Amino acid sequence: MHARAALIPSFLALGLTAVLASAQTLTTLSVTPNPAPAGKSFILYLQGVTPADCHTTFARETVTVIGTRINLRYTTQTLVYATNPPPLGTCPLPVDTTAGGTSVVPIPIVATVPTFTMPVLAAGKYEVWASNVPACLLSQPSCLIAEPAPVSAGTLDVQASTEPAYTFTPTFAPAGQGFGLHLLSYGFTCATTYQNLAVNVIDKVITLSFSTTEPTGVACPAVYMPYGPTFTIPALAAGTYQVRVNVNAKNAEAAAGTLQITGTVARKGWYLKEKTALSDAPFQMQLLKDSLAACTNFSNLSTVVYASGITASFLVQTGKCALISQEPIGPLFSMPALQPGIYPVHANELLPCEVSQPVCVLEKVMPMASDTLVVTKSLAVRMSVLRAGAPKVDVLGNTAFFALPEGDAGIWRAELMTLDGRLLAGKSLSGATGDRVSVPVDRARANAVSLLRLTSPAGTQRFLPIVR
Repeated sequence: MHARAALIPSFLALGLTAVLASAQTLTTLSVTPNPAPAGKSFILYLQGVTPADCHTTFARETVTVIGTRINLRYTTQTLVYATNPPPLGTCPLPVDTTAGGTSVVPIPIVATVPTFTMPVLAAGKYEVWASNVPACLLSQPSCLIAEPAPVSAGTLDVQASTEPAYTFTPTFAPAGQGFGLHLLSYGFTCATTYQNLAVNVIDKVITLSFSTTEPTGVACPAVYMPYGPTFTIPALAAGTYQVRVNVNAKNAEAAAGTLQITGTVARKGWYLKEKTALSDAPFQMQLLKDSLAACTNFSNLSTVVYASGITASFLVQTGKCALISQEPIGPLFSMPALQPGIYPVHANELLPCEVSQPVCVLEKVMPMASDTLVVTKSLAVRMSVLRAGAPKVDVLGNTAFFALPEGDAGIWRAELMTLDGRLLAGKSLSGATGDRVSVPVDRARANAVSLLRLTSPAGTQRFLPIVR
């Protein structure tokens, strides 16, 4: 009896090891960026690791390089909550309100990916192997199980840097509006200071002039990334401009690329300034509209939240001014904390008689939804879930190319955003299912995961993960 009892932990250990090894071998792993820079430290992301659920995080990432083999080790951790089940909204499931329904539908849940700070590598090809090490093996006392066998994450191609001397962001800007242009170069460091910034525009050529100083005794992070100054560009007419750089008053100017200035197109109707919000906390929601008089005011603000969305009511008051606002303007509403979900937002413009005495009684039809607010517990997205249902995205330089997924033909909306929901840029696309389209992604952080939120003409949304 005692001998049999003594065998139980061994069987359990072997069973746990088999499960862990099996869980790893069922997953296709890869690393980004690939290719990676030689002679520079950089951040490496392990893609394809599927967390058990939305409570999963990763920790204790370590790197070992032996010859042309790279061993990545990490630990999967699960957040533990004091309540069972966990607090509402921890794993958000939005409500499908189509036709007044209340069925729960899944939404991409957000988790991180294992992230590794890589040492300086020589140019060449490296085999990458990854191990998900149980946390109990790293604790004291250690558990008596075997470490799972490493899983191949492919081959990492380390190349000598072929980055252009200069790049800049954004590469697209609207006509008639001044903007900031961030010049970038791998030749600068975090300690570089910039003086005497000047912008000279002649015909369709923009020359950026400045001088630099390299302070001594400043320690910069050993991470491969570009730095540079930001220039204030004046309002420009629509067209294509060549950007050139003159550093430290040298006679030779360096080409940095092409800047496209496009004509501005005013949107029709009201739209949200921010299309995402976090649950369980009050927030500010603002509706915007283009081409309103600069002296427009908004009063009698109120919102009603119900099963099929949000109705935002307000009175628009326009003074006697002919000047049109250069920026979109609109009412700002203080919103209570909302449960995770998808909320169509209806803009209800009130008539003066609806807010005066005696109040007029009008038969008004519920307005069409102006925009959609997405409320989630967390705005990062599990990459493996996204890739499973998203079209393949090819990123070449500062542009992402992909085919439009299934949906109605018409005007699609592609919006570039960070994992925490911050909107970086947007573009309207015209096409139908299968059409090849492109979106500029120059504002996305280099060597990091970003998202493209793609909205169909019918209003359905999906997220496309990208790495620039």
